[in-house]
Amino acid sequence: MQDSHEVQRVHEDYLKAIQTNETVYNTVKMEQEIFKQTNKQFLKTERDVKSLQTVGHIIGEVLKKLTDEKFIVKSSQGPRYVVGCMKNIDRNLLQSGTRVALDITTLTTMLVLPREVDPMIYAMSEEKPVDISFGEIPLPNDQGRKEILKIHSKDMQIEEELDYDVLVKLSANFNGADLRNICTEAGMMAIRGERDYAIQEDFVKAARKIAETKRLESKLDYKKK
Repeated sequence: MQDSHEVQRVHEDYLKAIQTNETVYNTVKMEQEIFKQTNKQFLKTERDVKSLQTVGHIIGEVLKKLTDEKFIVKSSQGPRYVVGCMKNIDRNLLQSGTRVALDITTLTTMLVLPREVDPMIYAMSEEKPVDISFGEIPLPNDQGRKEILKIHSKDMQIEEELDYDVLVKLSANFNGADLRNICTEAGMMAIRGERDYAIQEDFVKAARKIAETKRLESKLDYKKK
């Protein structure tokens, strides 16, 4: 009975860990999208500012719409002007209080400007992308690995009762996915052996194969560093 409760507890902890990781992943993904949109907005503003530098301009604020083509704009220096509007400007954006850039020669609205420049936008654009990594789920201990192996092998056709203690020793530093892969690979070995059931040797070979794969991957990662 105690063993059954332990299996259930480990299984529940395993599912909770997966759910937590998915929640963190979705949160980070959302934050990355927000950063992407903010950076996009900054780049557009930067392009707009550069375009203003090519001609003389006046920064002002829309006071009133007279017609679809004429607006009263108060410049930052004080005077008010009745101005026109370039064809590429969305007239719906030219509401009272909207900041605009005017061509100083023709008094034509060239650009719609942000209400104010947020210094955080500039800071974010200058920073290197954040290297985001998820908090690692702790590796299961001996008992945990044993219970996870039992969970993933419980629906398999196995000739005899498995010696889980042997598999636990062979799977040191394995995570939940690695332990699941032991059972998957053992099943594939049974198929390749033209058997409709797995045996202890299949699991042992699978564990050793995965351990060797992990060792090679670790070696490659070390060389990259």
